[in-house]
Amino acid sequence: IVHDRAQVSRVAAQRVITALTRFNRAPGVVIPFASGEKSYDTLIDAVLAAEPAGLFFAGFPQEAAMIVKGLRARGSNATVFGTDTLAVADFWKLADAAGQGVIVPLAPDLTAWPEAKPLAARLAARGVNPTRAAILAYSAIVAWTAAAESAQSVAHGDVSTALGKTRFATPIGVFGFGADGEPTIPAYTLNVWRNGELVPVRPPGSTPPAAPAGAVGGPVGARRARWRCGRCDRQWRDEP
Repeated sequence: IVHDRAQVSRVAAQRVITALTRFNRAPGVVIPFASGEKSYDTLIDAVLAAEPAGLFFAGFPQEAAMIVKGLRARGSNATVFGTDTLAVADFWKLADAAGQGVIVPLAPDLTAWPEAKPLAARLAARGVNPTRAAILAYSAIVAWTAAAESAQSVAHGDVSTALGKTRFATPIGVFGFGADGEPTIPAYTLNVWRNGELVPVRPPGSTPPAAPAGAVGGPVGARRARWRCGRCDRQWRDEP
């Protein structure tokens, strides 16, 4: 674990250590360094001495490129995993071929997810720009509505309990919370540098996970919700 001592980098490094500990994995060697140096040969020596299978980097892309190039030049094949600071063109320009295979987490581009395309098309047809925020907001409302229907209540505690216990079919996949409180749809996806581009580890077009038995809502779009107008008491049907 290599970080540049900045507060945000120290926090990222500590979270990696915490995650490794949670999964009973030793965090290995932690190597802080000062940014802005002209050479990182001493740091590279320390990394190579540890003979790591993987390296987590938290810092600026310039230093990351120098360190990765140094490691590759000296024969290291360690998988490099960085923060989203490495998701910039400058990293690839500086690292060049040494940047090949470096893994970077990014917020998912929901507009490219196959399961979100039907919703994106419906939003666009209604004059709404199908941005990531719009898709997330719509999906959150779908999940909340399904939880309220499951709980037969709109009270905060009842809906929260339903959200914690049930899986819901939404436009971006089956959503719920695990025993540890983490959402089943990740906040970040993994991307890897390939020939100067960041390529999703989960490629667009891959089959999304099927809804588990008992998921509420069924295929999104198959169910139509009944609404009542508060002004004229007229009932009509619309999409969820």
